[in-house]
Amino acid sequence: MIYLLSVISSLHLSFTKNKKQIGWSLLLIAYLAFLMGAVTPGHSFDTYAYQLIYSWAPDSHRFEPGYMHLSYLFFKAGLPYATFRLCYYVMAMLILWWAVKRFGGNLLTYFSIFAVYPFLVEITQVRNFGMVALVALALSFLKGIYKWEWIISILLLILAFNFQASGMLYLLLPFCMLLRGQTLQKMIERGYWIFLVVTTIVHYFVPVGFANKLVFIAFTIAGRKPSDAFSHFGAGSSFSIAIGYFMFLGLIIYVWKYFINRTPEILEDRRYKVLYSVMTIAVLDILLISSSIDFERYIRDGFTFSLIAFAMYEHEYVNNPRIKRIFWTLIAILVVVGTIVYKYWYPGETGRLQYVIYLTQFFPNLNW
Repeated sequence: MIYLLSVISSLHLSFTKNKKQIGWSLLLIAYLAFLMGAVTPGHSFDTYAYQLIYSWAPDSHRFEPGYMHLSYLFFKAGLPYATFRLCYYVMAMLILWWAVKRFGGNLLTYFSIFAVYPFLVEITQVRNFGMVALVALALSFLKGIYKWEWIISILLLILAFNFQASGMLYLLLPFCMLLRGQTLQKMIERGYWIFLVVTTIVHYFVPVGFANKLVFIAFTIAGRKPSDAFSHFGAGSSFSIAIGYFMFLGLIIYVWKYFINRTPEILEDRRYKVLYSVMTIAVLDILLISSSIDFERYIRDGFTFSLIAFAMYEHEYVNNPRIKRIFWTLIAILVVVGTIVYKYWYPGETGRLQYVIYLTQFFPNLNW
């Protein structure tokens, strides 16, 4: 029940605009990092696999070099995997917190929503969460206008894909920042519908070739075994499952469109623009999902980055009861759809209902 109380109380404090928000948000992320780091192998899909390869040297190329070197450093220091995992999530969560703070949004709004979705997914996605935190920090520098800020941003983006190879696509974002905000909006909104048509054709006529070539290149550059690209991402995907992700992406784009239509000036604000540019990668992901459902991470990550902008918007533009109701209704719809698409309520082996019950402690004596 501590989990639920933490989320509800943090959300309540975000409404009151509490001046001690920094301290409360640090307490919340400390608790979330503890849950992520201390989760047992029985309640996380990949924890056992990560624990198994903890002692492997970086030259095994089992995972990206950034993650392998960091984990091997902890192993050589004689620390158990549980300690490494906890420290890893604490570091990643602090980086994400710093990134959100640099954008100037409502910290408690962001992390209260994040704690519901996509928190339970990121518990399993160890390397992806590290990558997301680094990309978020990179974006907080990319919004700047000085050359040194862009250099730091690009270096952070390079570091990010050394934890998760899929992060390589985010190197396109500096180029997106050179475009006008209205151009980005047209690319994202029109690209969504165009790629839905294209991916249907790709799925039925060229199911895996295009995306597999991209993955092969990314894995080679990131220092992973090319054979892993095909074992993890070359099996194709169920189009019926992919439709759920496409609907979720469409909702995120719609929420962005609503806020842009209400306050067009946000596209001239480099903070919003850099976060909106991430949606170009999420739209490109429509094509990649035709190769493997594992590519859904770009859509999930698109929500994680967009949520920073939404928390900023709530802090800066939600200034009357009517707009507040609309804002929270849209966010609630996004979160509910996200939890459904990502099987929060599915009790089977591939579902996350066991995690929900485990973390919320609704049935503490239930043996999962």
